[in-house]
Amino acid sequence: MGTALYPLMFGRTDLAASLTDAPLAAGIGGASEYLIPYDGDVVGASVVSNAAHTGGDATFEVRVNGTKLASPIPKLDATNTLRHQVITGHGVRPVKAGDRLEIVVTTPAGWAPITADVTVLVWLIRGSYQP
Repeated sequence: MGTALYPLMFGRTDLAASLTDAPLAAGIGGASEYLIPYDGDVVGASVVSNAAHTGGDATFEVRVNGTKLASPIPKLDATNTLRHQVITGHGVRPVKAGDRLEIVVTTPAGWAPITADVTVLVWLIRGSYQP
C-alpha cells in the first residue's frame, strides 16, 4: 500500500528585503496559516523562486502553533539561487489535529531581487503511516 504525502502551499509576491518572521500567504485565500485536520508529521519543505537570488539570504521557517521547528528550513542563498528542499524523517516533526501551521521568512537589508515571487511547500504524512 502506498503512502500519501499532503502538500501545504504558501506564497509571497515581491519578496522584500529587511523582513523578520514575515508570514507567507497560505493557499489562495490570503490567510497565513493552515489548521491541521489530522495527526501526522512534517517530513519536508521546499522553496521555489521565479527570480534567481543575487544578494543576501532568504530563510523560510515552519511554525507550528507559533513555535519554529528546528527543521526543515529551506533557504535561497548563493548556493540555492532558485530552489531548495529539505527532508526530515518520519516521526521527527509531529503535528496533531487542530495544530496551526505557517511559514515565516526572514531577509536581510541586502536581499535581492525584491521582485522575486516565491512558493513554499510543506509536506505532511498522516500519523497512521508506519514505514
